[in-house]
Amino acid sequence: MQAVNDVIHEIFPDARVFRLPSHEALSRRSYYFLRQSDFCLIGGTNVLASKGWRLRWCDSIFLRNAICFGVTWGGIGPKPSFGDRLLLRRVLDGGQIHSVRDRYTKDLLDKIGVASVSTSCPTMWMLGAEHCAAVPHRKAENALFTLTAYRCDPVADRAMIDILKRNYQTLHFFPQMHGDYAYFRDLKIEGVRIIGPNLRSYDQFLANEDVDYVGSRLHGGIRALQFKKRTLVVGIDHRSVEIAKDTGLPLVLRTEMKDLETWVNGCTPTRINLPTENITNWKANLGLR
Repeated sequence: MQAVNDVIHEIFPDARVFRLPSHEALSRRSYYFLRQSDFCLIGGTNVLASKGWRLRWCDSIFLRNAICFGVTWGGIGPKPSFGDRLLLRRVLDGGQIHSVRDRYTKDLLDKIGVASVSTSCPTMWMLGAEHCAAVPHRKAENALFTLTAYRCDPVADRAMIDILKRNYQTLHFFPQMHGDYAYFRDLKIEGVRIIGPNLRSYDQFLANEDVDYVGSRLHGGIRALQFKKRTLVVGIDHRSVEIAKDTGLPLVLRTEMKDLETWVNGCTPTRINLPTENITNWKANLGLR
């Protein structure tokens, strides 16, 4: 959301911005702000899912002009249900081009008649060629890893940590989301240093430590890339896999742990292929000149 806020300020520097929760039901106060607003931008990675955006049919009376901003289909199922499709058609602005994170989501919206363009994730828009050229090609002495509690695989996750232990002097674990630390504790892995479970602690760590990032938390990895850390995302679902297909984000499937050791000891430059023209056109469509 920091990236989303930065772009909103770039496009509308003099605007008053009201923020409404997407993971909670809209209130009367929310309806008031929606009626008063010229634009309604929807940010967040998993928002196009029935459990990611707490929309009700009654909300569509007040919300008819939502514009997607770097979102993706984050549902556990591969496609939206019939009810999801009808509701999205009703609340998304039919006169605007929507920004989605990957071509997979673009194809889903195309099928329900909503025009969109793949812009990648706003968190990646700063990862241009000059930025990526400063990311190290060879491994650091230490490593940072993440886990995903709600998509756990103890056998594969232990295998990942074992490979990291063999190849790095010190391991650090960042519990990005609620439940990740409890899952890590259940794995009973010794000798790992824990980073504070908040963004401020994570940023301070990335700013001051020489580490490689390996883990299944996509945005944990993108944040590491923002700090010019050598990064490999471990793919555990379609969201990270699809964005890697589109952008070249370094990724290894969790089912292919043998490729992790090859990457650790290899020398591969980081190259992110951003859809720059799509990003520029989407911004212009909102009012940037």
